[in-house]
Amino acid sequence: MARYAAKLLFEWYPDPITGNRLMRLSEERIVVFPARSPRASVERARRLGKQAELRYDSGHRLRFVGILQLMELGVECAPGEVWWEFRRRRRARERARTLVPAEKTLWVFTDLTSKGPANVEQRRPRQKTNRLTSASSRRRAKRAAADTQR
Repeated sequence: MARYAAKLLFEWYPDPITGNRLMRLSEERIVVFPARSPRASVERARRLGKQAELRYDSGHRLRFVGILQLMELGVECAPGEVWWEFRRRRRARERARTLVPAEKTLWVFTDLTSKGPANVEQRRPRQKTNRLTSASSRRRAKRAAADTQR
């Protein structure tokens, strides 16, 4: 049976962070699964999306919106690979380093559930942010912390 990867789109209603009903928090999720044919992979991806929907007593709901992309992971994909994309970029050689974020900003280190690297010395308390926090609010918090240290 062939291996497929689907990029699924979900949205929260209302937004679980702000409670806003107009601006919605969305999630893109990549799932990998076997299927017998391309048509069967579409049906399986839809079923996985519907099964992942959540509804809470508070009224918050994670709703499956649809399939953003679906591909067969053929011989070009190693067993551990789950997705690939080709993109054309201008001056990719010069910009390559700017496209890759600093390791300390990766979600594995900034997410609240992550413990971070064990061998890094912690000189100050970790800033409590997660991937749902906007970059602008992190910058404001960083400026406020710098002002209080002065």
